[in-house]
Amino acid sequence: MDKSILQFLVFAISLVTIAVTVSASSTTSNFRIFYLGKMTVKNISIATSDGNVVSYPSLSSGQTLYSLNTIKLQKIGYTKSVDVVFAIDDFYPSFGAALCPKSNVLHTDLTWEFRIKRNDVLSEWQYVKNYNPNKGYCARGIPLGRINNGDVWEIELRGNIPSKCLGNWNLNDNSRYVFLINNYTCMIG
Repeated sequence: MDKSILQFLVFAISLVTIAVTVSASSTTSNFRIFYLGKMTVKNISIATSDGNVVSYPSLSSGQTLYSLNTIKLQKIGYTKSVDVVFAIDDFYPSFGAALCPKSNVLHTDLTWEFRIKRNDVLSEWQYVKNYNPNKGYCARGIPLGRINNGDVWEIELRGNIPSKCLGNWNLNDNSRYVFLINNYTCMIG
């Protein structure tokens, strides 16, 4: 193969790699938000504190990773308060083989915790639940309670990574986070 063609191919591949990297890092996936029941007004804002995807430092075996930003929920408008249920899907490797510690699934219900600041009151850390659409509304995740007009909640996350956790895991993906919004009230506690 001619050297100039080979140089051009290497250059073209590097441009494609750069373009894919830039678009992947600047794209913000939406949170999965489900409005249930007879809700006609969907007036809750869910975003991250910095406008980017929920992100973490690099995954390291046996370490605790704290989210670098928080998830902010705000009730806007003048309608009734609504109930919020929160869940996270398991994490899977972004590519290639992985093991954490005995399968290629990073089970969030065993490793991921959250705490929530409701109007300047910070809760204790508690484990999340995996989202399960086959269960009743309140059992699909963790009931957070009712959010009222003007309330601002912030969810901080941390992952307790098992030892012997190997692979390339995509932790920076907002579509893993599930919010169920309803007028129905779950019993908390």
